[in-house]
Amino acid sequence: MKIDYPQIDWDDVQHGDTILRQWQLNCVTSYAEFTVDLDTCGDPDPSIAFTHYLIDRPKPVFPEDYGTLIIAKKVRGVEFPEGITLVRQRGGWNEYTSQGPMWKSIDRRVEGKDNHSERQIEDWVLAKVVPA
Repeated sequence: MKIDYPQIDWDDVQHGDTILRQWQLNCVTSYAEFTVDLDTCGDPDPSIAFTHYLIDRPKPVFPEDYGTLIIAKKVRGVEFPEGITLVRQRGGWNEYTSQGPMWKSIDRRVEGKDNHSERQIEDWVLAKVVPA
């Protein structure tokens, strides 16, 4: 069986991930697909050599408070290893478009634009402002 999913260490698995688990016992290879619930799921049996593949990882829910800052690592298909700062915009026409809430680039434009919908922000983490 050819598996087209990236392999992942069990220590890197997160709550809500959809995982494909592969193992072999008595010359029989078995597979199980499941969604991880870390509250009820323990570590795999260490006596069995499991291989895990990441099928899907749900995106985190964007903050809803206006003015919230996030650090985006990938926007509009462009990767930013150092990250760019985005701020959630307040109201206006953007809230009523089919794109949903908009996030404004503070420090640079991406693909010539500084407003981005949540579907265009592919990887991000919550930011925190601290005094200089």
